[in-house]
Amino acid sequence: MDPSDPRQRVEAPVRRALASIAVRGVLVVVGVLAVILGPRIPALRLPGPTAHALADATAIGVTVVLLAYSLLVRLVRRIRSRIPDDALARAWHAAREIDPPDALLALAVAGWVPVAIGVALLLMTWPHLNDPDPALRGAWAVLGLPPIAVAWILATNAWLHACRESLARAEAESRRRFRGYWANPGS
Repeated sequence: MDPSDPRQRVEAPVRRALASIAVRGVLVVVGVLAVILGPRIPALRLPGPTAHALADATAIGVTVVLLAYSLLVRLVRRIRSRIPDDALARAWHAAREIDPPDALLALAVAGWVPVAIGVALLLMTWPHLNDPDPALRGAWAVLGLPPIAVAWILATNAWLHACRESLARAEAESRRRFRGYWANPGS
């Protein structure tokens, strides 16, 4: 890569945003896998009632983290300048025009994040929904599942919107660099 190449300088923000989406998504999926698989490793398994209390705390904690993430993304969105809807709508298309393979990879990773979180939530709540005590099973079905489902929906929406915003901001920076280059070519 030649740093003096104007095309690479113009495309750099979009390429950086795509890489950032892919890396953040992979880290989230790996973190979700650690949360799912950690308690299933025999050496890490806690005995008796401690395991049950930890499972309850984990399910509640993950729900709170997902809600906090979605609120944080919304807060950041309010603080930053608003991105026009047409820029958000064309964000992935503009990224595909600049770097099709990386855009496809980032889009696939961005799509797998909600799936991984949904599977993790399902695997976390499944033992509670199969509890031998019908009262606990019913309490989790009536009081536990709705907040978890709402947290997943809000976090998924926030994640996908944050990805589009990141690409839209990068595409705007790319256009600004393009205009700056043609305002004074060769500098």
